[in-house]
Amino acid sequence: PLPTRNTYYTSFRFLDTVAWSPVNPNQLLFSNADIAVVADLKKQQLVLAIGVPNSKAAPVISGLSWSPNGRYIASSYTVLGDKKTYHLPDPHIYIWDTLALSKKVSSTSNNLDIQPPTMTFDQQGALRHNDTIVDVQWSPDGRYLATCSLDHKVLIWQVDAASH
Repeated sequence: PLPTRNTYYTSFRFLDTVAWSPVNPNQLLFSNADIAVVADLKKQQLVLAIGVPNSKAAPVISGLSWSPNGRYIASSYTVLGDKKTYHLPDPHIYIWDTLALSKKVSSTSNNLDIQPPTMTFDQQGALRHNDTIVDVQWSPDGRYLATCSLDHKVLIWQVDAASH
């Protein structure tokens, strides 16, 4: 069973991202509307649920990827609907430290609590996205994130996850 979540999404069951852990061949990451879950296929159980709980500004995951060292997951969110019925997005990038968060999650519990991001950064200055970020990808060395957006821009962010 998926973790308890925003009742607005109880009818949604769609996966738009699926990715194997780069360091653990038994772990699979997948998104389902507003949350993402890490499953351990060998143990046949969900081991971590991540998301931005209770945020109307971040309702649906729009990009999701593992860092090359398998410790971090990066994502962004989008809003549902058309531009006439919602406010323009304020694109943020969210990062979860799976090592730190997995220490907080009980392996004996039947319910997974959705873990909030470990780090969040918004975009400042002139070089920024002005529309929904649709994909987030780590560089092979883990030092950078690339984001692409509906504003037709690709931006590179220095994050230095390789040193952690």
